[in-house]
Amino acid sequence: MAIVCFSHQEDKDGEKGLVGGHAYTLTGASRIPCQGRLIPMFRVRNPWGTGKGEWTGRWSDGAAEWDSVDPDTKERLHIQGRDDGEFWMDLKDYVEFFPNTHICNLTPDFDQDGTTDGLGRIPTLNMDLHRDGGCNKVFIF
Repeated sequence: MAIVCFSHQEDKDGEKGLVGGHAYTLTGASRIPCQGRLIPMFRVRNPWGTGKGEWTGRWSDGAAEWDSVDPDTKERLHIQGRDDGEFWMDLKDYVEFFPNTHICNLTPDFDQDGTTDGLGRIPTLNMDLHRDGGCNKVFIF
């Protein structure tokens, strides 16, 4: 199991419905077939659930982009189109609005050496993402 957390930039508070400085959780990722190409997408959850803090940009719940995706794909991805605190973003928007992502792996044997890793040995990954798709800093603790 991994815990993935990130926060929306404080200087973009309220932009596209997101709350600045608020923590969000990555709940899924997929490449969605759309008009002959695969779009890298992330499913994001606002821990507050409904109300303030849900994405209103491209690929948000009920956005026109979903009209180009076949019904079987939408069903497989459980695309609900409702204000439930969970939403999808494409890679470009994810990197723009959530440039810092933290991943903490809590599997019993993260490094697969046959020994259960204790709390003092939980690896954490911090990524500083950029709009060009690059990754400037990666820290593993």
